[in-house]
Amino acid sequence: MLVAALALLAASAPVLAIDLAIEITPDEPYASDVLKVRVMVGNAGTAPVHDLRLELTYPTGLQTTSFANISDGGVCTGTSCVSGNTLSWDLGTLAAGATRTVHLPPTVASGVSEDTVIQFSLEAFSGATFLNNTSQSVRVRNTPRLAVFIDPAADPLPHGQAQHYAISFANQTTQASTNSELRVSLPADTTLVYASDGGVQVGDEVIWNLEIVQAGQADRRHFSLLPGATWESGELMTIETVQFSGTIDNQAADAIARTATRIESAPDLSFHLSFGPDPARPGTLMVGRLTVANQGLDTASGVTVELPYPRFLNTTSFASISDDGSCSGTSCVTGNIVRWELGNLQPGEGRSVFLPPTTVSSIPNGRPLLVQARTRADNRAAVWHRQTLIFGQDRPLTLEVEADRKPARPGEPLRFELSYGNAGSAAATDTALVFPVPAGTTVIDFSAGGSVQGDALVWETGLLQAGQTGRHWVRVEVDPVLADGELIRIDQARFSGQLDFISRTAWGRTQVRVEQEPALEVALNPGMLPIRPGSVVPIEVSVTNRSGETLDGLRLEMPYPAAFGTTSFANITDDGVCSGTSCLGGNVLAWDLGSLPAGQGRSVAFQGVVGSGLASGRLPTLNVRAIAQGQGDAWSRRTLLTDSQDRLSVAVVAGQDPVASGNDVEYRLSFGNPSQVATTDA
Repeated sequence: MLVAALALLAASAPVLAIDLAIEITPDEPYASDVLKVRVMVGNAGTAPVHDLRLELTYPTGLQTTSFANISDGGVCTGTSCVSGNTLSWDLGTLAAGATRTVHLPPTVASGVSEDTVIQFSLEAFSGATFLNNTSQSVRVRNTPRLAVFIDPAADPLPHGQAQHYAISFANQTTQASTNSELRVSLPADTTLVYASDGGVQVGDEVIWNLEIVQAGQADRRHFSLLPGATWESGELMTIETVQFSGTIDNQAADAIARTATRIESAPDLSFHLSFGPDPARPGTLMVGRLTVANQGLDTASGVTVELPYPRFLNTTSFASISDDGSCSGTSCVTGNIVRWELGNLQPGEGRSVFLPPTTVSSIPNGRPLLVQARTRADNRAAVWHRQTLIFGQDRPLTLEVEADRKPARPGEPLRFELSYGNAGSAAATDTALVFPVPAGTTVIDFSAGGSVQGDALVWETGLLQAGQTGRHWVRVEVDPVLADGELIRIDQARFSGQLDFISRTAWGRTQVRVEQEPALEVALNPGMLPIRPGSVVPIEVSVTNRSGETLDGLRLEMPYPAAFGTTSFANITDDGVCSGTSCLGGNVLAWDLGSLPAGQGRSVAFQGVVGSGLASGRLPTLNVRAIAQGQGDAWSRRTLLTDSQDRLSVAVVAGQDPVASGNDVEYRLSFGNPSQVATTDA
């Protein structure tokens, strides 16, 4: 929930225009939910505000919050924040046209009853001078209901650019919602650029007619807005109402969400996060990747990344978090803030950090995994990104999107693979795969059956049997004008279809950093596809030094996939190890390889045994990062198609590895039919 306030303070000149907003997610929490509270302040005036202080009344209905989990040095009277305290942030000077966001992740107390209102009150001061105030509240709801969430793509939004939004909605009840609608109120002086899935503008609203939303069903819609000329840097553009409504058991039901975007000059830092798979499922391994890059003209110092650790994730040890990321305490739990201190980023340099948490085993249908994070640096505007994933026990369709190289070079081809599957027990009909062509690229070619529809490629994949998987690809050219540090973003790829007359959708996202001369290149090679329960899968990882000098401190890191059972170190080459005495899902498998001369490469390998519980149609992924001292990192990702029915198999082996430039390479392809029936038209 969000509310904004604007105060204009004028003497003769200059003018101070202090904009405030409180954003609280979720809007209607359950008892024991973790709230994502963001407090935003903007200076839309013509003069800086000095000695800026924000004071937030810590409300009743919340558990105690320690200072370690409050951003930007926020403190309360006492040793932690409890009901009735004043939480203060001393923020120094806020320049004209600038904004600032602080945050905290308080937890709703476990005994809070239905319809309890939790109210946050905020005041802003310049020294002892009062500037503005606002307040916002949320209402506790402990019974299953409709739910809706909205995620802006850019925060801050560069002045004059369009904002893209994703709306996630779910029916958390046990009955269908009929006459269902999704409505978004548009801010003044904005133009609707795009609305997905038949959304139409009616007056100052965008409306989607959803008709029937079945019990446990979740989906997503997208739209884009362009702010008009009256919007100034330092203002906060708010979406006051996102409403998901319907009729359940002859009773009206609805859910509300709100959000705000800081309007500011283009930030020097670019930032993107991706957690998957999406939709989320209980008891599964997630891989979260957060990428920051410096698009400025000088060194960014003191670069940090902060991730409030979401609810519904199991405890994660520091040993499984990359780049010395840590929380207060000895591990990361719900309500903590994961922090990475990354030091300096040179102009055009980027870095990705990661963690591989596991979702808890029991989560009610339709509950959200709310992921939001920020990056900041000394004397740089902070940049936020967030993602909402909806949980469900029955999420049969699957989708993974991967790029063949990260980072990518301007002017060179970049290939995306889209792997999809049906992990359900029934066939999926009318399936379709949609890949929005990312900004900053031009399509070169794509796999058979695809067609260009507007700004997207679409494959009508039709009937997909239970357990069946498939793959399509698209090759694009990275625009030659893209600068080092820019990000190519895939946020809206989707695979949809009908199962038992219910619409189902899976989503895929990834990001690729642009770099003119990446020093490292890394590749993953699974020795067999598809994989099957009980099969032994050899995995090779190759890394190459493409720079003109020796690279020191070379390290490979791979979140160990949960699809494989425990692997002993004896099955890992080159002294690769995990924390503990063997590797299992949620660990990080690491190789410390020392120095790598210019132009040379190195390969390591391990063997994994596929677990017996892996269902056909699921899409486990392999992710590996290569990093060396003083260099940006490189990534590779491969999706493992699954097939428990042991049908066809194929393997390819290079005759020479490595091979000298200009020499021929001979490849040997082995294929077979291990099933009990003949294959035709092979």
